[in-house]
Amino acid sequence: MVQMLECWIDASWVHNGQQGTGMAFAIFHAGTLVRYQLEPTESTSPFHAELKTLIMAIHELARMGITDCCFYTDCKELQQLINDETCISTVEWQTFHDENDIVVFWNCNKYQNWYCAHISREGNFFVDGLARYAMIRNVQLHV
Repeated sequence: MVQMLECWIDASWVHNGQQGTGMAFAIFHAGTLVRYQLEPTESTSPFHAELKTLIMAIHELARMGITDCCFYTDCKELQQLINDETCISTVEWQTFHDENDIVVFWNCNKYQNWYCAHISREGNFFVDGLARYAMIRNVQLHV
């Protein structure tokens, strides 16, 4: 039995706009860290930041040819959206300016073995720390 990869995602967002947004994800296989990526970006809301982080992770997993993966997020709204339990409000849709990002996000459904699970914020401390570092230090890192 092949063990599914895990992709833990998180974003760090500050309302005052003086600091940008930090995004990060980490990919694990059988509990071992395989790869991680963090980078700064701009976003208009905490949800937008989480969604941009998911899109970044989707791009990387697709580039790697990964078809079996469980995404873990501490953003309940994102998890519900991915699992078709809710929809993005009109206000949130207005945050998307890049049509390609929307297409990539919705096309993630073509990956039959991609799932999304909710975890506690405390349980996501490693990736949360990477996202905060990207935001505070304005650092981009692919490892």
